[in-house]
Amino acid sequence: MRAAMEIRQLEKADAVRYHALRLRMLKLYPDAFTSSFEEDSQKPLSWVEQRLAGTAPADFVLGACSDGDELIGSVGLTVEARLKLRHKALLFGMYVAPEHAQHGIGRALRVAAETADQRNGQSSASRRMLFFAPGRRDGMPSQCKRAEMPLITLTILKPKSSAFKTTVLGAVHRALVAAGVPEKDRFHRVLELDHEDFRFDPDYPDLTTARDRDFALIEILLSVGRSVKIKRKIIEDIVAELESGPLLLNREKVMIVFKETSWENWAFGGGRQIHV
Repeated sequence: MRAAMEIRQLEKADAVRYHALRLRMLKLYPDAFTSSFEEDSQKPLSWVEQRLAGTAPADFVLGACSDGDELIGSVGLTVEARLKLRHKALLFGMYVAPEHAQHGIGRALRVAAETADQRNGQSSASRRMLFFAPGRRDGMPSQCKRAEMPLITLTILKPKSSAFKTTVLGAVHRALVAAGVPEKDRFHRVLELDHEDFRFDPDYPDLTTARDRDFALIEILLSVGRSVKIKRKIIEDIVAELESGPLLLNREKVMIVFKETSWENWAFGGGRQIHV
C-alpha cells in the first residue's frame, strides 16, 4: 500500500529540494524536456526561487510530498500573458521519481494543477491545457497526455509457430515499455500470409544478409511525440533481443516502421475519444 501523500504549491523555501528533483528529472530523461541538465545545473538558486514565486495569479509549481515530506514529484502551470491567448495554460516539468511510479501520482498532480487553475477563476471548459510532449525539442505544444497507446502489426510468411510470434511481439512490447508505454497497453495483430500476399525484395536498400522466410515486418502505430533518439533506442532494443534470443533472428531480417497519429484518432471502446 502506498504511503500517505500531500500535493501542495511549492514556495521559495522548497527551492533546494525542487532544484534537486528537477536536475534528477533532466538527467534521467534528457529527451523528455526542452530544458537540459547541463544548463539547469549552472543556474543559481535565485532562478529556482523566482520560478517558485510565480509572476501571475495562475502561475505555480505543485509538488507531491511523501508523509516524510520527501519531494517525489512535481508539475508546473503557466498561463499565457497575452489577452488573446489566456485561454491556454501550459503544464511543464511533469515528473514523478521512478521509485514512486505506478501509484497514480502523475495523474494526481495533473488533476491538482487543473483544480488549482479553476480555483483561480478559469473553468476547465474555457481553458485549454497544453504541455510540451515528451521527446520534442521544437517547443510545439500538444494535448496534455502522454505519448503512449501503440498498435503493433507483425507481418510474416506462413507457416510460423506460436513461439515465433510470441517471441517477436514480446521483444517489441518490452522495448516499448522501456520507452514509457504502460505494461498493460498491449494491442498486437499478426498477419500470417503466403508468398502471393506478402511480396518483398530480398536485399533493398542495403542489406548484408538477404531477407528469407523468417523476414519480420513490424509496424508500430503510436501517438505523436517520440524523438528520433527514443525511436532509435526502441529499434535497437527490439533487434538486439531478437538476435540474441531463442530465435537467433538476424537483425537484417527485421524491418521496423513507425507510424504516428494524432490523439483524436483513438477510441478504445464505447465510441469514447478519451484523449480529446
